[in-house]
Amino acid sequence: MKLLKSGDEVAVLPDSGALPKDVLDIAVVVYAGPTLIEVSDGRIFFANDDRSLHDPNDGYIVPATDEHRSAMMVKAQ
Repeated sequence: MKLLKSGDEVAVLPDSGALPKDVLDIAVVVYAGPTLIEVSDGRIFFANDDRSLHDPNDGYIVPATDEHRSAMMVKAQ
C-alpha cells in the first residue's frame, strides 16, 4: 500500500481481495505510524498488511478511490 498520512481517506473493505463495490465505509486517517494506522472513529489497522488490529469484522483498508466513494453513495440511497 502507498504510504498513508494523516488526513488521507481510506476505504474499509470486508477482506483483502474485496472489490470497490463491497466497501463498508470510507474513513479518514488520523494517525499513520510505521506499524499502525488509526482512523477517525478509533479503529486501528496494521500498516504492514492493512488488516484490523482488534476485530476481523473491521476488515481491511486501502486508499479510497472514486469507485469506493461511488459505491458508498449508491449504498446511502
